[in-house]
Amino acid sequence: MISPYSKSFSANLAQKPNHILPDHLQEWLNSSVDPELIALNLRSLNETEAYEHLLYNIPNTERRNDGRLRDSKLKQYKHLENGGWWVSGLDPDNEWHLMLSGRLKPDTPRIDPKRNKPVKYESPPNAKIRLTYFKITHRIWDKVARRYSIKRYHSPLSLRLADQNCWRKGSGKKDQKSYTLSPSGSQNLTDILKNGVKKTSTPISQIKSPIPICFWEWVKKHPEIPIILTEGEKKAACLLSMGYVAIALPGIWNGARKNEKNGKHYLHPDLLPVTQKGREFIILFDYETKEKTRKAIYTATIRTGKLIQGKGCKCSVASLPGEEKRTAHGEVSSPCGRSKQGVDDFVTARGEQAESLLAEIIKQAQSLSKYQQTHYPKTGRLSDKYPANVVVNTKYLSERILVEEPGNKIQDSGEISELVPADTDSWILTPDSYVPFPSTGVIGLSSGMGTGKTELMAILRQLYPHKTFLNNGHRVNLLKNLAQRLNTQMYSEIAQGNWSQVKQLSITVDSLYKLQEQLQKYDFVFIDEACQYVIHLLHSNTCKKNRAEILEVLEYIIRNAKLVILADAHLDDITLDFFMNMRPLGEKPFIIQNTYQSTDRDVYWYEGSDNSEIIAKLQLAILIGQKIMVVADSKKLIEKLEKLLTAEDNQANFLDPKAKPLRVKAIHSDNSGSEENISFIKNISEEVKNLDVLLASPSLGTGVDINSGHFQQVFGIFSGVSQSATECIQQLHRVRGQVPLHIWTTPHPPFGRKETNEATIKRRILRLNSLTAFLIRIDPETGERGAEKDWALDAYCKTKARRNDSMNNLREDLYELLFCEMGYNLIPQGSDQDSVMGQKLKQTAQAIKEEYQDAIVKADNITHQEYQNRQSKEYLNPEQQFECEKFRIHRDYGMPVTAELVKLDQGGQLIRQLITLESMIAPSEGTIIHPQTGVSYPAPPKIVAVRDLNERQQLAICTDWQNHSPQWLIRQILGLPSILQRLLKGEELTANDPALVKMRDLAVRAKIQFKSIIGFTVPKNCKPMWLLSALIAQMGLKMTHRKKGKRKAQVRYYSLEMNRLGLAVSVLEHRDEIRTEQARQEWLLQKKALEHQAKFKSLYGIEQLKNSVSDPPKKNNLESLRGSLDTENNLSSSSEKEGFKAESETLKHLNPLYELLQETFSLGKQILEHSFNDIRMLKLMLIHQKLRFD
Repeated sequence: MISPYSKSFSANLAQKPNHILPDHLQEWLNSSVDPELIALNLRSLNETEAYEHLLYNIPNTERRNDGRLRDSKLKQYKHLENGGWWVSGLDPDNEWHLMLSGRLKPDTPRIDPKRNKPVKYESPPNAKIRLTYFKITHRIWDKVARRYSIKRYHSPLSLRLADQNCWRKGSGKKDQKSYTLSPSGSQNLTDILKNGVKKTSTPISQIKSPIPICFWEWVKKHPEIPIILTEGEKKAACLLSMGYVAIALPGIWNGARKNEKNGKHYLHPDLLPVTQKGREFIILFDYETKEKTRKAIYTATIRTGKLIQGKGCKCSVASLPGEEKRTAHGEVSSPCGRSKQGVDDFVTARGEQAESLLAEIIKQAQSLSKYQQTHYPKTGRLSDKYPANVVVNTKYLSERILVEEPGNKIQDSGEISELVPADTDSWILTPDSYVPFPSTGVIGLSSGMGTGKTELMAILRQLYPHKTFLNNGHRVNLLKNLAQRLNTQMYSEIAQGNWSQVKQLSITVDSLYKLQEQLQKYDFVFIDEACQYVIHLLHSNTCKKNRAEILEVLEYIIRNAKLVILADAHLDDITLDFFMNMRPLGEKPFIIQNTYQSTDRDVYWYEGSDNSEIIAKLQLAILIGQKIMVVADSKKLIEKLEKLLTAEDNQANFLDPKAKPLRVKAIHSDNSGSEENISFIKNISEEVKNLDVLLASPSLGTGVDINSGHFQQVFGIFSGVSQSATECIQQLHRVRGQVPLHIWTTPHPPFGRKETNEATIKRRILRLNSLTAFLIRIDPETGERGAEKDWALDAYCKTKARRNDSMNNLREDLYELLFCEMGYNLIPQGSDQDSVMGQKLKQTAQAIKEEYQDAIVKADNITHQEYQNRQSKEYLNPEQQFECEKFRIHRDYGMPVTAELVKLDQGGQLIRQLITLESMIAPSEGTIIHPQTGVSYPAPPKIVAVRDLNERQQLAICTDWQNHSPQWLIRQILGLPSILQRLLKGEELTANDPALVKMRDLAVRAKIQFKSIIGFTVPKNCKPMWLLSALIAQMGLKMTHRKKGKRKAQVRYYSLEMNRLGLAVSVLEHRDEIRTEQARQEWLLQKKALEHQAKFKSLYGIEQLKNSVSDPPKKNNLESLRGSLDTENNLSSSSEKEGFKAESETLKHLNPLYELLQETFSLGKQILEHSFNDIRMLKLMLIHQKLRFD
């Protein structure tokens, strides 16, 4: 469409202004801006003028002595050579004179190096961001007045009074006056006299007249005129041309400013002059289709709107039209094919209809609260794919949802009555109407926390007490709480063989596989916190071993259930897709959506870089006698807080010396299963009354409601280690009611940003699986997938992408949930840090580590059988946990358990790293040629290939495979084994070693593959020695260095740290001995089997079947040591040992290294006995040791 102003302007070329280039003029005309308004406000700038207007505020420190710009600035703004157009507005703080500041649109925009996008608009650097009040013509002023039925006076006297301005402040000259055309602001004297206005000797300050001096003063005096805020000068000018009062924001965020000291937002000062009480502001931003941009627009709108309301004004939000059709990637598609549409685009495209259509859009503007309810960009929530069948707005679901329709009685036969007609698509509610609850199919119950979802299920159980009911969940505490409220039996209280006899059962998803032999068809299946349930099922390590069986059992149960109820406060498409794939084809879910939100809750928001400030505040709250609950996503943090708060120096209350000791209780994964805590959680609302502080990890994240009103504050501390924003929300709301929240979240993900594209995640999984299959010599096509179905794999990738996105941006995501969606009152607490508290936390963490190490060392020794028996138990007390950990460490390292060894082990991390080292010193099994490309690759050692083969045999789901062979291969391609061999021989390397430089270059070029396979990001400025140190650390070793050379010309020489190397040698020897013993044990079994067969033949004269069911399966080349061998009873006769010969590849490679270590230790002893100063002798002997290997 062509702008209505283009034709009229083209018809009269004499109106063409000389100060505007044709291209610039046409650009504004295409945005439907009045030509007179363009001529009054727009100006084309050449190169020199562009520099002068944009860079006027560059300080002298960045200029030459003669005042000219330095070369660096000229280079940065070189794009201004081609000029551009400029707009500046009137200054509300300077009697509406023209501002120095403005906005420039360069004809040739520069590229932002960070975003790699062109910078379309430029604002003066080092200057305050200003809003644009346009100069207005008489014709537009009249148009605005007519729109709002305000009479203007046009008598000569009125115009003359209006056209005079007051004295210029600070001019220093009494007689100097400025003049103005009343609509447009200040003009110079020559221009005014040209327009026929005569100078008057009476200053405006002495004229007692109610007539305002310019358009914007007139707007100030008429608060009944609404003001539209929009982004960009052309859009505001378009609205003004249509007769609406509009102010241009330079960007969507610029209606508000932020106080950097306290973190609070305040309304932009330029808006304050027009915020007369009762005035309505209408926010009208672009129509966008990109989810990220829509989210930003929503947040900016709410922020600015609330600040406007805080000034006593009204705020509404107008939305441009557009069909919100979702693309395959979940984004909204625009009907006109554009990714965005501004009001100027809308007006131009609609032509003659634009006037009436825009008036209707403005008329239909929603209040800020209504906009908040209807326009929140619920990324990851239910989309139009699953439209709500019923929408209610009620505090408690049972007030509007009827489980049994009035008049329908339960038949004696026990049949469930059909409550919803088959042809019912949706329900239209009146204020007094009720919604019948469906009795078959799948119900998606999307309703906020504390709105009675469980109470609705309790009513269902009461109405149908004899129907079979399965309550399935992902956390034990959640299940126990629901089992009590729904009157079902907890699976852990019943013998497993009797589960099929139980009609109403509560069971965790982790134990669902145990129902394989006792499957039954349930009338009702209830899954609370359904979204977290799916994430736990597909991603948790606790389900890993039996994930395939769990999925099979779940699919059978869901497919055959009469009614499946999926409840969640944040129910999304992914969760519904997952369950609907298990239901009969073509079935549609019945969606009940409750839009009720309890918004009256204060949130104290901490933005520090660490959590020291919020911990100091919670300690202060305790000190003044408040009862608080603290939730966190880290068990370690909960343990630190418990120790910190129960320390002797914290028990003393200087405000009240007679105060009783602080009563603190901590609930986390290590103790939540104890009988004491089970009893506590069961009656938690009453039990908390005996506490001053309750500390809770995610173990208490769901399924528990604390309604006693005991706690006065809730503190949430989230480090981004285990939970998404919605899971953090769940934790924070265990305490019901309007208790204030104090929240700190990490500003950055602690372990780096993770992939958020579901397609990329899926592609990487399948490629790695296929590569592993090729390397271990199985069919790559069949080896890339396990037993999982397509919909399960898709759900895994989607939930992983969604979860990664939330954890990558946890602070922003949680902020938007609380502030934008839930409408809570955020009270910024700044970004301060408490250095004293930070130091206390470090000391506490160190004390906890030392106590933990000491507890393991002092724990009793247990047998292999005791250890195995405890692995299947749901709960172990602290003493049992320490005993098991001591057994594992002794088993893995083959040496006495000391505090230093426990420290080095780091919960099993070191032994996993040493297994990687073991694989790198093992020989390759030749080469493999790729059948399609013909490229040859080194084949992984048996010890690596067997790990991958065993995983595929034991784990049926492909997302659980670790793919060790590709990890070995990429290290091999980098040349790490040869570098490692040099280091193991005792060689010292420098940072510029050619092999290290080559390895660094390869890693940088293949950083994407490096990240997905090895697991850490290679920075662009990666140093060779940094990369080597990181790779060596992944193998459980450490680098050390010494300096050689003259002073100021010294070179660092790097080698392996000997103590860690000695530990590694000892552990690998131990592992090799275990493997040798395993092979010997298997040989003995085979020998006995042969002897038995020979005896069988001699007695009966026939051959025994070779594959006897009594023979144990063969397990060749076992790599894993966990639970695979009882090393306590390995004594055998010398004849048996003589009959077995085992060859150890690892020992072959370790023998030279072992000799080097022994001789090095012996060498050190000799040097100590003779002289500490004889460094020359040490160097000569070390050189001799190196030459032995060459």
